[in-house]
Amino acid sequence: MFARVALDSPLPQLDRLFDYEIPEGIEVVAGCRVTVPFGNSQKQGFIAEIAESTDWVGKVAKLTEVISNLPVLTPATYALVRAVADRQATSFGDVVGSAIPMRAVRAEKAWLTTGAADIEPISIDLEAPALAKLSARIVEPRNSRWLHELVSVAAQQLKAGKSAIVALPDFRDIERFVAKAMELGLAEHVLNYSQEGRTQTYEAFLRALSGEALIVVGSRNALYAPVDAGALLIWDDGDQSHQDQQSPYLSSRELALLRQRLSDCDLAFFSHSRSVEVQRLVELGYLTDSSTDFAKPNLSVSEGAFRVDSAAWLAIRDGLKTGPVLVQVSSVGVAKSLYCKACANRAMCKACNGPLWINPRGETKCRWCNAFALGATCGSCGANEFRYGKPGATRTVAEFGKSFPGVKVTEITADQATVSIGDKPQIVVATPGIEPVSTIGYSAVVILDAQDALARDTLKATEDAIRSWANAISLMSQAGRAVIVGVLGELGSALALWQLRELISAELAERSALSFPPAVRVLSATGSPENIAQVRKALSEFDGAQVLGETPVENGETRLLARFSYGAGAAITGVVRELQLKLASGQKRYNPKSGRAQRPVTFKLDDPQVL
Repeated sequence: MFARVALDSPLPQLDRLFDYEIPEGIEVVAGCRVTVPFGNSQKQGFIAEIAESTDWVGKVAKLTEVISNLPVLTPATYALVRAVADRQATSFGDVVGSAIPMRAVRAEKAWLTTGAADIEPISIDLEAPALAKLSARIVEPRNSRWLHELVSVAAQQLKAGKSAIVALPDFRDIERFVAKAMELGLAEHVLNYSQEGRTQTYEAFLRALSGEALIVVGSRNALYAPVDAGALLIWDDGDQSHQDQQSPYLSSRELALLRQRLSDCDLAFFSHSRSVEVQRLVELGYLTDSSTDFAKPNLSVSEGAFRVDSAAWLAIRDGLKTGPVLVQVSSVGVAKSLYCKACANRAMCKACNGPLWINPRGETKCRWCNAFALGATCGSCGANEFRYGKPGATRTVAEFGKSFPGVKVTEITADQATVSIGDKPQIVVATPGIEPVSTIGYSAVVILDAQDALARDTLKATEDAIRSWANAISLMSQAGRAVIVGVLGELGSALALWQLRELISAELAERSALSFPPAVRVLSATGSPENIAQVRKALSEFDGAQVLGETPVENGETRLLARFSYGAGAAITGVVRELQLKLASGQKRYNPKSGRAQRPVTFKLDDPQVL
């Protein structure tokens, strides 16, 4: 008998199945972990399948060791990992670590001894929204409404004997989801798949592997969970936390679409403001819009002659009479940037020419390279005195403390684990995405620095701004009032009428007219100028790709950007694989920040940060 082994290696030249003879007396099963000889070394891998014969001509090496006979690589997981690797032009070994966590021996032995827990089927009836098999739903921006909808849809899958996977952006949303499920009596059916620690992570994986019907909740890696999923539920897919920052650089949205295609389960995208990518799928007819009409929130939009204008000030004052008030600002720290007192030019870092700012600890640093700027001087006139630019969250707290004496003013930062606050009147200042939840809902929500959010140097600036504003407003109580300061023209009118679908549809139309994502797919390649020249030559010879240009990046390297159609995706990944194999030999390249070895050229497909 022969084992076809998928090696746990990121090297592109090892991205295929290798046949090994199974020695007599050794029992193996498909999906188990093994050690095999490869050249002069030993490598670990997974048995993808067992066969009675091999096509290899020549001597076939024998398996060295069976690490564990537990079949951790199920056929469905292998198919999903392979599909992700093929789509993103990377290797099985680059992806499998996201799907199968590192083995914890004690946890595995304990699980094999005790087996799966005996859980009673649920008998809870929760009213759930009507959804199509492939759907997108905009949820009413009312305090925790989205939580109830996701839990109820997941509970329906449990009643049918199926699992549901719920992918959420970060730990705050996960904690809130788990708390809501416990409140509704589903605690023993919920599996938190985003555990900290090697043992806890592996224990969660083993429970998912048991075959028990579960509600698996976690970040993007939860979508790899080895359960019989009847539905995949994605909340707020436009959040940047859904985007993997390491290879294979895949978003939760694309991962869910791949898994749905392979397993034919239900798939639903929930959000307060739809992403442009999901809007494209709706307009193509691939997803069904399952949204229903609801009353728009009490929202006013002002042009913002002042940062905190009269509308914002009155909303804060009146809101404090009945409960807490949320103020969303665009940046953290004392000052978003610094300017020379003598010539008024912006203060820039001498190392990378990035903007200087003052962080929450009062330190002057560079926003780009994070270097300290001790003794900074103006690059234009040489002066060493600077004035503050627009206030960050820290300075906003100080200013509100003076404007509202006797009122508690709290700054929420990303390093705090604050998920909720009480119902007493107070002002909470936070940047987008980290706002805590009030137990009774905020009496008022005020959005400051709207123009700064819209002016971010990214293609997704408007989309991200609308999404973050909608999520903040959703934390408001039913009787609350919201104010957005600094939005003009048609955008302001559409926001006031809560025409978010129309805004995102218009954004999609603009990008489609310019052949920008998501109307097309994008590839970026980063490496030495010599290697990038080879990439450009290979892509230029392929009719399905258009090279947009090159730009210098740090460490003397060059980045190339190209776009291609969805139909050309398979051919483009083939070109990239050939380039990876061609450039892999005899070259050494190291990450300038971590010092770790990396491939001669870093390829990223559909990276939202490059435009």
